[in-house]
Amino acid sequence: MKWKIQILATVCLLSINMAFSQCSWKIDLNNEIDKSETFTRFISENDNRILAYKLLYLEEKALATNLDELSLVSNNLDEIQRAGGYKKWKLANSGGSKLIDLEIINELKDLGIKFTEADLKFLAKDYDKKILFLEKGNSNAGFMHLIERHWNPKELMKYFDTQEELVEKLFTAIKNDKYLTKQVVMKNGREALEYTYKLLVKGKEKIFKLGVGSNGFIVTFYPI
Repeated sequence: MKWKIQILATVCLLSINMAFSQCSWKIDLNNEIDKSETFTRFISENDNRILAYKLLYLEEKALATNLDELSLVSNNLDEIQRAGGYKKWKLANSGGSKLIDLEIINELKDLGIKFTEADLKFLAKDYDKKILFLEKGNSNAGFMHLIERHWNPKELMKYFDTQEELVEKLFTAIKNDKYLTKQVVMKNGREALEYTYKLLVKGKEKIFKLGVGSNGFIVTFYPI
């Protein structure tokens, strides 16, 4: 009972000014406390574990009662916040392709370049060590532009089976390969960069054009 009172007191502090739509995690947390003494003991040992439960519940609900994951998340809350959430932090530390690199994010911030961290699809340094990044964007530039303008059977769909494959292969090309060409161009009165890259897609080599703002923001990408 003592543990439950402590947990509920912490939950009350976390609940101040919280919208009702965000409160379902508290109800399920209370249910878990009632069901499992082991879970109750574990989560009562550290207030950060309650924060970790909330974070996992909102982003990856199936892991919210996994004690190992709760422990991992509770020990890395600051880093997860800097990464823009649990999923991005997990991806950045997965040992795989590292589409979201926290060190590069911090470099962008140090350079004073404006970007929306939560909307990032990837960041990578090109052959010249310039940081290029793909954000969600809009219909005119960024990932949404790639999909709305170029994701069709005659262009990107012809070479990539999924949008995830498109993002992964573009990231890999920028990170690991030297571009074929790179030139400065004027777009709407501003300097921009145009690259060409050769990618191996569906067993064949194909050349693509990559348009980038002077700040490294990826504007467009399509086959030529």
